[in-house]
Amino acid sequence: MEELVARIKGFFPYMNPRSGQLELARLVYESVVGSKILLARYPVGFGKTAAALAGALASGVPRIVYLAHSKSQFQAPIREAARLVDRGVGLAVVTLTSKKDLCLFPRKLVTEMDYDRFARFCLLKRVSRECPYKDTIESLEVPQVLTVSLLRRLGREKQVCPYAVAWRALEKARIIIASYPYLFDLSLLNILVEKGRVNLSETLVIIDEAHNLPTFISDSLSSQLSESTIRSALREIQRFGGQGFLEIREALKSFLLLLDKKASEEGEEIPAEVFLEIAPPSTSLNLLAQAVEQKTGTVSAVWYVSEFISKVENMPGDTVLLALDEHGSKLFKIHFYNVSRIARKVFQSIRSAVLLSATLPPADYYTAVLGIEKDKLLEVTYPFAWGENVELTITRGISSRYVLRTGELYKRYARLIDAIFAEPESLHVLAVFPSYSFMMEVYPFLKARPRLMERHDTALDEILNFLLENRKGLVMIVAWGKFSEGVEFRALKKNLIDTIVIAGLPVPTPSPSNQRLLKTLKDATGDWKWAWNQVFLYPALMKTIQIIGRGIRSETDCIRVYLLDERAAEPEALGFFELYGIAPRVFPEN
Repeated sequence: MEELVARIKGFFPYMNPRSGQLELARLVYESVVGSKILLARYPVGFGKTAAALAGALASGVPRIVYLAHSKSQFQAPIREAARLVDRGVGLAVVTLTSKKDLCLFPRKLVTEMDYDRFARFCLLKRVSRECPYKDTIESLEVPQVLTVSLLRRLGREKQVCPYAVAWRALEKARIIIASYPYLFDLSLLNILVEKGRVNLSETLVIIDEAHNLPTFISDSLSSQLSESTIRSALREIQRFGGQGFLEIREALKSFLLLLDKKASEEGEEIPAEVFLEIAPPSTSLNLLAQAVEQKTGTVSAVWYVSEFISKVENMPGDTVLLALDEHGSKLFKIHFYNVSRIARKVFQSIRSAVLLSATLPPADYYTAVLGIEKDKLLEVTYPFAWGENVELTITRGISSRYVLRTGELYKRYARLIDAIFAEPESLHVLAVFPSYSFMMEVYPFLKARPRLMERHDTALDEILNFLLENRKGLVMIVAWGKFSEGVEFRALKKNLIDTIVIAGLPVPTPSPSNQRLLKTLKDATGDWKWAWNQVFLYPALMKTIQIIGRGIRSETDCIRVYLLDERAAEPEALGFFELYGIAPRVFPEN
């Protein structure tokens, strides 16, 4: 054991790692040796990245792929790898982000494009030879740690697409820091294996913020067509198509009528045959799009519509077509719900994996949703010291269940929130609602003042200024919105929130796609309750922990939390809170 600890220390970016970090590194090492999948539930600020890399490098595994959910999360592995290089550890490290992020065309030109639109833009620029950057490179000397900024600089200096530079450097890289799609988009995974010469059976995959993985896989394999894009396509046809495309114009107008009639917050399922009965053939639209693009030199909205129709024409059986209303923006969405079909292929192909997050659900969830074999899973939870700083009160006798939602229920929630807000120790209260529509139903009955409600265009600075300007105030946000995770309500070196009210357990909507997933899991196991927990309960509990985390951003922070939903007092939920060192108190509504 001492020899192993000494070996691990040799790959730590710091001279004196903490004992908890050494233990995590050892578990990573053993996971690689035993070809296991490690679920590592460790708190924010623990130093998970350094420990995971140390254990991985000590194991001698030839390739390490470190997956991050967002570009900002690339910084930790890049920083730790650079420190290892400074310590004399021989490493080649490449950062592999999307081609769009590396593109050397003006950022304002490509930033607002989604990836499909960017890919089309890139193709048009290459075909027209308007892109001055070569897409091949024979040889190039690169730094040991190749970051996005260095890739872009080398691309400009050598007049080569930075994406080509990254792939060239990939062949010799021991550590690949990449975004999720490179493993969980199977087309990109095949390129990584063939072009990057990555032998998956000898590769360790470290997944940071792994609680995001199921949602990411679902979203990345889903597609959407917005009302605004359909209207843009209509304008293009009117301008460039002349009078010969009356049938196509009428078909697109029928799409708009269908959205007006069917779109809802939960999403209403549209049978593919109903959609395609209205739609013009994608091939005809594609030809029209090419004609428009030849005249404009830009990506056509007509092309975007044709691509979506083509995807509906070829929808796999584990997707569902929905009409959605997202804060007033209506759209069609092909939603992919069978995440395990993709994830299982990846986890069966690699040697080992480490899933890191402070809010990982139990192992059963990953068996169900990601298709990981149960006997391959190892699970570890580090004691969450901040749990002692959370005073969680759960209220019995009230619940935001869909079947209970009435005008009287919304009044009861408003009365409870007002009562908590009226307490002398409640100065800055964050009220979190299961959905935007639920919040809007409660809002008219609230008496608390002053208050600020999240809208689609609300910025974090607006909330911070409201809290700083008002000694006492109520901020209302949505559990599945942009302020429940990854943001800090801090200013002047202190947390501005002292009380959180979770107005209903944030259970995902019973959308058609979630109902399909529920049926899939229930049919596979014969256990409806277990399947319901995986699809609805555990995502709700993970979201609850993330919401509580808005109030605990340092070791000295303390937060009072009121969870107004009796479902949180069930044994499975109480056991989940125990993982985080939280001991809830349960009281009746009155």
